Amino acid sequence: MLCVFAIMSIWSMLTPIWVDDWRSIINGVPLNFSQIVQTQIEGYFTWSGRVWGEGISRILVTLPRPIWGILNGLVFLLLSLFMLKLVNKKIVNSKSAVINYIFIIVSLFLLTPDFGQVFLWTSGSGNYLWTTTINLLFVYLFLNVDKFKNGYKLATYIAMIPISIISGWCNETTGGAVLIFLLGTVIINLINGDKLKFNYKKICIVLLYVVSYIILLIAPGNSVRAKALNADFIHKSLLLKLSIRIPQINDFISNYMIWILVVFVGLLVLNVFLIKNIQRIETSILWVISGLAAFYALMLSPALDVTANRIFFTGFIFIIIGTINLIPRIFENVNLNMIITFSLITLIGITALKVTTGIIDSEKTNIAIKHRYAYISNEKNHLKNKKIIYVPPLEYIGNTKYSVDYGTMWDLETNQNDGLWLYPNSEYEIMYGVPKILLKK
Repeated sequence: MLCVFAIMSIWSMLTPIWVDDWRSIINGVPLNFSQIVQTQIEGYFTWSGRVWGEGISRILVTLPRPIWGILNGLVFLLLSLFMLKLVNKKIVNSKSAVINYIFIIVSLFLLTPDFGQVFLWTSGSGNYLWTTTINLLFVYLFLNVDKFKNGYKLATYIAMIPISIISGWCNETTGGAVLIFLLGTVIINLINGDKLKFNYKKICIVLLYVVSYIILLIAPGNSVRAKALNADFIHKSLLLKLSIRIPQINDFISNYMIWILVVFVGLLVLNVFLIKNIQRIETSILWVISGLAAFYALMLSPALDVTANRIFFTGFIFIIIGTINLIPRIFENVNLNMIITFSLITLIGITALKVTTGIIDSEKTNIAIKHRYAYISNEKNHLKNKKIIYVPPLEYIGNTKYSVDYGTMWDLETNQNDGLWLYPNSEYEIMYGVPKILLKK
């Protein structure tokens, strides 16, 4: 865990700001807290309902990079710990917990789509890593709060009030997946013969979550953003919308999730016919159903960008939890031990190969981005009467998912008409406080 924390902290602090991060800096000065609050209030009505996710991202951008790196490494560690706690009730002195944690880390480093944009890009991390971690904290506390001792129980319920508001207001797909999972746990308990208990404290907590989620969904800025990004999609018929989106989501599952789902089915069969732990089977199926629901919740989204796989992050995490939950815990079985050991060694080796290549690719990308920033700063200091800074292309573009710019370049344009807002040229101009920036032809 210390190694994971150190790797992600250092890697995060070495990654420069990129793309949406530029919005939090004006003329070289980061926004202060009151400006961020005002920006998020305005954004709720003009661009997006993700007040908390975007707000966290903007705050992170304003921090010194070492502090941002340490905080991001800590949240990555917390994500892995909550995933483990949702699979293993006991994690101290537990062989099963050690094995499951290794599988979790391998899954995060090896299988996460758009790794750099989810974990290393400041805005991406705030919107996906941080918000998903907050929601897993909410789910863990919701499932376990009544098991705590009386003093801790009351304190936890009080803490869950702001946690439920923030987590419900974080992300459209995440909120839906969490609510499906919570509803599913109630149904499973009823199927297993548990009486429906009226716990007014939990009901109030869930209602707070639901209200926050609704506030997120009905944000006026959502429709503004949808019209700006894909106005034509809004006016299509329901069937036509589904005929466009379902194949796109299916393609993502085929490209990134198919082998995880194959492993899940294999482990499911093993548990049904050999281990026969019904409770674990039911919970795992519920995690996977909730994860798939997070994917297909985007069927009617006008703003779906099929090149931005980070939008599927929460569903990916839920499916990983459901799959790892089915890993056998019968260590007396020699054949199962051999399979688990072989799988661990193989996956660790593959992960080491991929990640070392990714780190090198990521650092080359980071250096190229930092050189661009240094070039613009230097040109600004010598701008004098010139009104345009011509910037050379990036020296290096990321080739792996571990680079912050992989798959979504959004690079500078070579031409810009007066008065025309051009992304990302205009963002660079605001960030550096210069009249005009163009890419060299």
